Amino acid sequence: MVLLRDIPPLRSIPTTLDAALYNHVRLALLRIGNPLELELEKLGIDMVLENTCWVGYNCQQVSLPLIAWEGFDSERSALDAPVGCTMHLFHNHSWLQMPKILLALDKELQLLLSAK
Repeated sequence: MVLLRDIPPLRSIPTTLDAALYNHVRLALLRIGNPLELELEKLGIDMVLENTCWVGYNCQQVSLPLIAWEGFDSERSALDAPVGCTMHLFHNHSWLQMPKILLALDKELQLLLSAK
């Protein structure tokens, strides 16, 4: 895997993530392992999750990231508050897949966590 600092993103956007998704990722990292690698088969995306960064790679080109989130604002007022972060786009159309990636990631994490 390529380190994010080695590849400049095409665009970086401040965004917020749903609290439930962020909480599922944090719980999975604590219970299953850190870093955590997941394959989102239907989308052809490999996800690598760490405390400080989540990176999505195209299964066909694992050497290049597609999309990433980092700089999570963990200083939130409540567990149900959205989490601010920065989304990095490494492909012209990666923002189009972003909602599908986050939804598939959350479903996969819920399956893994319910099995533990």
